[in-house]
Amino acid sequence: MELTEKPLQNSIISREDGGALSDTLAAMAKLSFDESDVLERVLSLKSGYVLDFSNRTFSDFVSDAIGIDPYSGEYEKFGTSKAKILRSIIETESDTTVSKLILALLNREKRFPNLDAYPTVTDSDRNSAQSIALRLAGQLHTELPTLTFACVHDVFRRVRGEVENCIKSRAYDAGLDRLHTFLTMYLRLLVADDSGNTQPHDVPLHSLMGLYVKGLQANGRGVSEMTLRILRSSISTLESFNRIRNDHSLAHPTDQLIQKDEAEFIFTHIVALVCLIERLDNSNS
Repeated sequence: MELTEKPLQNSIISREDGGALSDTLAAMAKLSFDESDVLERVLSLKSGYVLDFSNRTFSDFVSDAIGIDPYSGEYEKFGTSKAKILRSIIETESDTTVSKLILALLNREKRFPNLDAYPTVTDSDRNSAQSIALRLAGQLHTELPTLTFACVHDVFRRVRGEVENCIKSRAYDAGLDRLHTFLTMYLRLLVADDSGNTQPHDVPLHSLMGLYVKGLQANGRGVSEMTLRILRSSISTLESFNRIRNDHSLAHPTDQLIQKDEAEFIFTHIVALVCLIERLDNSNS
């Protein structure tokens, strides 16, 4: 039977002797403090276990997922429990390998969730964990497109620069308000009439997106049904973004800021949406 570990608060690193492991945490630079906390919860690491695995099934699973033997002795830097071995794998192996293992573990957790987990693992936790794995794999794209036509406007160019600074500094949670303003200004310019008249400022972000999608359809642009479905689905997503901006960002005083990894996921989604819109606009202009 494995000993129960005493984790550092909000950390993927834990220790039984009560000593600090700040050096170890710092060594795991591929994961931020908040990312570590998410994986700790979703994969049930605080008990010393990993999901529902026995030693044998954990060994078989890791070997099948990434082709290594977790019990070779190479990954016992922090101890021999399954959780400690997994932490060592995360620190030791390449980002690509770690990403592949995390995604496999998340798929396992989805099929066999721990209903007794405390705190309860939410879908938001799972989405955040997936975004961590995708970031490690280099699949998260957070580079803004040029948007040449919109950048002739001084205020838009300034807001775009502020969003870029948030991306470069990875200040995703602090930058959600700027991102919302950026997308609102961009869509307002896109749906302006032929005389350049824009929608009233009380038209919310998701409504601007709805007008953009209607314009695509009305103009008979060669957009696939799949792309239209994605764009339509983004309308409800942006309606939720309005609430995030109003209640969980620095737009207003609040002590309920959204978690950084979730904010990064939102940034990634919005930037991907802007990239798609820019390509559609350029190909049909």
